[in-house]
Amino acid sequence: MHTPRTIAGSRAWLLAGAALVSLALPAAAQTQDTALEEIVVTGSRIARTNLTAPTPVTVVSEEALQARGTTNAAEFLNQIPSVGVPAVSNTNSNFTTTAAGLNLINLRNLGTERTLVLVNGRRHVGGTGGSNAVDINSIPTELLERVEVVTGGASAVYGSEAVAGVVNFILKDDFEGAAAGAQYGITDEGDGENTHAYATIGANMADGKGNVALNVVYDKTKAIYSRDREFSSVDLSRNAVNGRISRPAYSFFGPGGLYYYNLPDDSGDTTDLLNPDGTPFVRNANGYNRNQDRLIQVPTERYLLSSLARYDLTDNVRWFFEGTYARTEANSQSEAIAFGDNQQVGIGPDAPFLSIPVTNPFIPAALLAGRPAGVDQLQFERRFNELGLRESDVTRQTFRFATGFEGDLIPDTSWKYNVYYAYGKVTEAQTSTGVFNSQRMAQALDAIPGPNGTVVCRDPGARALGCVPINLFGAGAATGAGLDYVRASSTYDADVKQQVGSLTITGDVIDLPAGALGVAFGGEWRKETSSTEFDPLTLSGLSSGNQAANTTGSYDVWEGFAEVNVPLLADMPFVDYLGIDGAVRYSDYSTVGKLWSYKGGAEYAPVEDVRIRATYARAVRAPNISELFDAPQQTFSSVNDPCADGARDENATRAANCAATPGIREAIARGGFQPADKDLLSIPGFNSGNPDLDAEKADTWTVGAVFTPTFAPGLSVTVDYWDIKIKDAIQGIARQTAVNQCVDQTPYPGNVFCSQVQRDPVTGLITGLDLTQQNVATQKARGVDVQLDYTVDLADYTEALGDSRVNFNFIGTYLDKNASTAFKGAEAIDFAGEVGYSRYRFNLRTTYEQGPFAFNWTVRYFSGANIDNTSEFEDNRLPQLAYHDVQARYTVADKYQLYFGVNNLLDRNPPVIGTPFPANITGTETAADVYDPIGRFFYAGVRATF
Repeated sequence: MHTPRTIAGSRAWLLAGAALVSLALPAAAQTQDTALEEIVVTGSRIARTNLTAPTPVTVVSEEALQARGTTNAAEFLNQIPSVGVPAVSNTNSNFTTTAAGLNLINLRNLGTERTLVLVNGRRHVGGTGGSNAVDINSIPTELLERVEVVTGGASAVYGSEAVAGVVNFILKDDFEGAAAGAQYGITDEGDGENTHAYATIGANMADGKGNVALNVVYDKTKAIYSRDREFSSVDLSRNAVNGRISRPAYSFFGPGGLYYYNLPDDSGDTTDLLNPDGTPFVRNANGYNRNQDRLIQVPTERYLLSSLARYDLTDNVRWFFEGTYARTEANSQSEAIAFGDNQQVGIGPDAPFLSIPVTNPFIPAALLAGRPAGVDQLQFERRFNELGLRESDVTRQTFRFATGFEGDLIPDTSWKYNVYYAYGKVTEAQTSTGVFNSQRMAQALDAIPGPNGTVVCRDPGARALGCVPINLFGAGAATGAGLDYVRASSTYDADVKQQVGSLTITGDVIDLPAGALGVAFGGEWRKETSSTEFDPLTLSGLSSGNQAANTTGSYDVWEGFAEVNVPLLADMPFVDYLGIDGAVRYSDYSTVGKLWSYKGGAEYAPVEDVRIRATYARAVRAPNISELFDAPQQTFSSVNDPCADGARDENATRAANCAATPGIREAIARGGFQPADKDLLSIPGFNSGNPDLDAEKADTWTVGAVFTPTFAPGLSVTVDYWDIKIKDAIQGIARQTAVNQCVDQTPYPGNVFCSQVQRDPVTGLITGLDLTQQNVATQKARGVDVQLDYTVDLADYTEALGDSRVNFNFIGTYLDKNASTAFKGAEAIDFAGEVGYSRYRFNLRTTYEQGPFAFNWTVRYFSGANIDNTSEFEDNRLPQLAYHDVQARYTVADKYQLYFGVNNLLDRNPPVIGTPFPANITGTETAADVYDPIGRFFYAGVRATF
């Protein structure tokens, strides 16, 4: 039988085997004579005595979370260099239709759907309708023992979604006593307050045979308004060609409205834009500053109740249970709705658009005076401030439990089993205000003079149902019964369910000279179900908000898996250790059929101080319910028009196709085609799923080395090269890509891209942009991760410092490539070096400890980045940026800990980006999910343990 090495004898294996970076516990605190017990590290199901594993793992400890004042684990994890831009977070979700307030993890910038989130090595139900992405809001931070992050394909071990990697939240399972704490934080500007409190109680029972623990958490974060930060106080835009910033760049949809008539010919020209009093409309004088109403940070309020229990029924049978209830409330807010002749009444290409008949008695005489002969409709654009802000109140509730049995399959041997059933359910209820009934609006605008100087609706049927005319001429003009007649609200409800049944058996098959040959095998069944429902007005397309359709879908999968670890050689000249491992998984989905995933790895240590490791994996991802079954959901997007003056001559095919397009052809003949900013913003379209999707496939490589030199006690360094290639990636062809390729390809307009693009045959302007999920893309990402952990015991250098130590922890990533090819034959777009994809990112945390006192200083660094890698203009390059976070804490009587911290100590403002660039988050004028839009943040708290 292979004798387990002590910590002192296998420190290289401990720190190197899984790139264990404790981030908080200095190596000097480890004892020299503590035997290393078998544990399971994320990335494998086999417990290994010496923790050898060729897959790099970053371990975030409870102490590391506390050292940042983190009240939500997502805040910390999203700052790890290997984690990309979060798809949804508190600072980028104000304008997401149904996802406000979510917190998701996006490893390697490859998408949240390609990051698998586990709790205690088991799957967790998805956080929103149609998706498997887990809302980290539902995981209690104070109950965490550690978080393990594995980057690279792990589908063979854990199944679908583990393409970019795995984040495993490991909860405390043996808590005894009581702990409580409270924290309060506020920004330097006096907003964005955070209040956090928790309590945990646990006890052993039956002479240690059982343990039960209960944790409760309350957390509230208040809003931060765009108007309260200088960089986002007013609307601005950046010219996509020359990069010049226009500030302010107010919306054309002003509170008083702008009005114009279409001329009676087919030229597409219009009269001048006019105010209600007939004076010329001036954008920055009569428009609207939308940022005065928008949010940088979405307010959220969380309640969590978690319980853990275990009981040894016999020496070989342990029952376990984990349960969580989480309730998250979030509120998004944006400016009052903009509407006018872009507002369609109903669904479909033949549905009419809003306009005002010239017979409407509310039309001011100054506007009627300029009416061209034969024109019977007045066109308009207006901010509907009288209706109030657009607000959405979202409540998500998560209920999840997992229960099962584990123990020795054969007593007094290494063979063990684990069997469990897990059930998770998420419900989401959203109510939105600030919308109106577009059918009623059309009726209310079609007004005529009534008896005794009154104004009535023209349609007798509408009048019989309560129609009241509405006055839209001038700020504050819409009041009373007319306003009440058109006012509406919308609702959204989602229901997500997950069931998992799993059996795993592990054990040692045979003793080899270097150790035991370990295996793990088993099976798993999983079922995912999701449904989303909208209110009748939204379903009918008669709401002024986005038209949507209900979606219901489900799938199930049966899987079998096996894993092996083979230690070949050890303790030989030039071979301190040599081993290989492998895993395979077979999956049978009710949607995409049969899939195989597999991996193989090797590790070689010529001497104890150095270890080399490599892993290849084939990972797969089955499409989720939304990607498969989503009915068409309306959205609005902004693009640049490739047919505009200065852009259409980029190539001969584009120039010819643009010149042949109705509306554009006539505009070119008149002197040029140049859509206004307002014509390229908020273009409607539909996103939809595709039941014929196949699974994605990914090939991933990691090759690295680990150094734990005996001549420098307390030092460990890991360097890993990683390479990920995803084939048949599920995504729609981006709207800008479709717009460009439609005119860059032949035949025209019969190519596949033009099916996504609709243009007005009179004006040539883009009027619709659609997107359908397809297996069309390829994604490639590669880079190098570097991790360093070094602890210095200062007492070794001077007695004056007493029992004190300094720990340096460095985690950095160099991004060589993150390229996406939208479709076969397309040119790859490499995002490396762009905002959110900085070439170099690192976190350096320095911790000084002396007795009860500790001080932490963290530097978070982003190298310079381009706003857009595909453009060349002045100021495209944003400078490098570093944030400094500090915390001091003091422990009193070994029971009470007082702490105070400052994040973004130097109060660094984020760089300004602006529309129409994708990195810009609406309302923030920056990449608020990359850079810090909040500013200097103070927090203080107390923790107590008993």
